[in-house]
Amino acid sequence: LPSLLLDIQAGKAQNEVGWLNGAVAALGAQTGVATPVNRRLTELVMAVAANPAERAAWQGDRHRLATLFQ
Repeated sequence: LPSLLLDIQAGKAQNEVGWLNGAVAALGAQTGVATPVNRRLTELVMAVAANPAERAAWQGDRHRLATLFQ
C-alpha cells in the first residue's frame, strides 16, 4: 500500500504531502509564483490526515477532488 494511505489510516497528521507539495507551495509563495494545486492539495490532505470525520467524508467519493479544481 502507498505510504500516504498507511499514514492516513494510522491517523498520522504528518505525512509526505506536507514535505513535498507543501514545500512547493511555500517556495512558490516566497518567490511570488502561484502554486494553487500544490497549495490546495496540501491543505486537503493535511485536513484529511488530521481529522477522522474529514476522512469519512472523502471516503468513496473519487469525484469530489476534481470538483475542487474546476
